[in-house]
Amino acid sequence: MAYFGDTLAHSALLGVAVGVLFDINFNLAVISCCVLLAVILVSLQRQRLVATDTLLGIMAHSSLSLGLVAIALLDDVGLI
Repeated sequence: MAYFGDTLAHSALLGVAVGVLFDINFNLAVISCCVLLAVILVSLQRQRLVATDTLLGIMAHSSLSLGLVAIALLDDVGLI
């Protein structure tokens, strides 16, 4: 689990996008997004389909890309 910190850092951008979208506190949005990501990671890790580092890599880049897309869409709509 060497990339766990990187995964949480990447998911923070998704939390910021959720905070802007729902007009809630950024700290609360980031913490809830990181906790949700950690719960998903633990549930996927127990299934043992792929290695933990592989899961972390997939989740880190997925949450980062979702956050970037959400921020871009929010900018197009005019919420930012």
